[in-house]
Amino acid sequence: MTSSYFKNLFPRPTTMKTKLITAPAFPCLGALVFSRGVASRSEADAIFCDAVKYRQQLFRNGDWGDLGEEDWDQNVQTCKQADGGQLLGIYKLPDGSRIWILTVGYARQTLGHDYCYTTILFPDEY
Repeated sequence: MTSSYFKNLFPRPTTMKTKLITAPAFPCLGALVFSRGVASRSEADAIFCDAVKYRQQLFRNGDWGDLGEEDWDQNVQTCKQADGGQLLGIYKLPDGSRIWILTVGYARQTLGHDYCYTTILFPDEY
C-alpha cells in the first residue's frame, strides 16, 4: 500500500483558516446510531468502517468536513447555545462516497434518547 492510500483514508482536517473550530460537548451529542446502509457497509468493509470512525472523530472535535461556511457558522452557534439545536457534518470518503453526520437535539440529552442522538448516514438515506 502506498502512503497516498493512507492520506486518502485519514486526510488532514478540511478546515480553512477562516473556519472556527468549536468542538461540541461530547455528552450533548446523545446516542450514536447508524443508518441501515452505513451499518451494513461497515460490517462488510473494515476500511470503510475505519474511515467512518475517523470522520466521527473529526465531528466530535468540531471539524464539520465539507460543510459550507454559513452552515459551519450555524454549527458553531449551536455548540455555544444552552438550548440545543442541530449539528451537521459532511465528509468525503476515500472511495469518493459521502457520509453525513447529523446530531438532532444537541444539548437535550437529559430529556432522553428520543430527544438527542447523532446519526451517521449516506445522503440518499436522509
